[in-house]
Amino acid sequence: MNDAGLVAAEEHVVAVAIEERVSLSAGSAGAAESRAPSRWLGSYSPPAPPRGARATSFLIVRLAAAFILLIAASLKLHAWLVGDAAPSSLGDPHWQLALILGEFALAAWLLSGRAKVGSWAATVLCFSAFAGVSIAKALAGAPSCGCFGSFDVSPWVTGAIDVAVVAALCLWRPGQAVVGTRSRPALATWVIVAAPLVMASAAKLAEVVDAPAVLNDDGTITGNGRTVSVETDRWVGRRLPLLPHIDVGSRLAGGRCVVLFYDADCAVCKEALSALSAPGDYAWTAGFDVPDLALVDASRRLREKGTAPLVSRIWCAKPTIDGHLDASRRWLIETPLLVELRGGVVVCTKSGKAVLGEIEEGLPPCGGSEAL
Repeated sequence: MNDAGLVAAEEHVVAVAIEERVSLSAGSAGAAESRAPSRWLGSYSPPAPPRGARATSFLIVRLAAAFILLIAASLKLHAWLVGDAAPSSLGDPHWQLALILGEFALAAWLLSGRAKVGSWAATVLCFSAFAGVSIAKALAGAPSCGCFGSFDVSPWVTGAIDVAVVAALCLWRPGQAVVGTRSRPALATWVIVAAPLVMASAAKLAEVVDAPAVLNDDGTITGNGRTVSVETDRWVGRRLPLLPHIDVGSRLAGGRCVVLFYDADCAVCKEALSALSAPGDYAWTAGFDVPDLALVDASRRLREKGTAPLVSRIWCAKPTIDGHLDASRRWLIETPLLVELRGGVVVCTKSGKAVLGEIEEGLPPCGGSEAL
């Protein structure tokens, strides 16, 4: 081989060596970059997109969360439009509407499949807040969470659903990496850590906002809670404190009347109403002025007059008086509650199953019409 051939061969060998070194350097740089330390989690490798069963599981959880949000938002919107919304921690109807629109927006985001990591994080925090509020209401003894409009659902049930959704979302997460320097695992860690904190904060806020207000003896209400605690022990001999909060209170303030507070969803109340509809020989009809009978709906939701399961409109040849307690509040009052009034002043009270006994005996609550 001549000198020219040797030179050409040497140049070829050098070129191949340089190319291999450049390739190795690039590979090392890529590996180093893939192992670049994260600010929160240390070294990591970019996660691969979810495949197979894991991807399917996340899809199912995502669609289930969207379905729950759509149902809750639709029922709340219907109740909001017909004026049958349950009292809420938000109070102001405008805030309730904002919550409804927010639920619709989050559901649409989940259904779109766009920005899965962002929608996943927002959904985890949203359902964590819902779970906190439901658990707080359950511990406070609330009969309904108010999450599904006019449909009463136990806060224990909704709290369990919310916690299950959060757990499922934390177990099955979207696999795409977040664009930027932060890794998807880092964001997931922060969201999962924040979830119980959001849950606890929401529970505490609901506890503070929904702390029951108190009905005073003079009819005023102390406290800002939507729920009002009613104590009947000190009513006798005083003006009925609920009069200012009954739509027909002015009609009950004069003369003599018997007031039955009832909840249409209360089984004992239904028995009392049924007993009142049956004809009876009442003691006060024998030579005494017949008192008015007022039926006051103490249910959480406002019902249109005439639609509740009331007794016959005729009471001892006199029409009954139909009334409602202020439906913007939840009244913690034992029903059925029978109250005898004279000039708006309470003569006596009977509550619970004792009301059934008074009705069956055909006597006024105080045991005789002379008490009137």
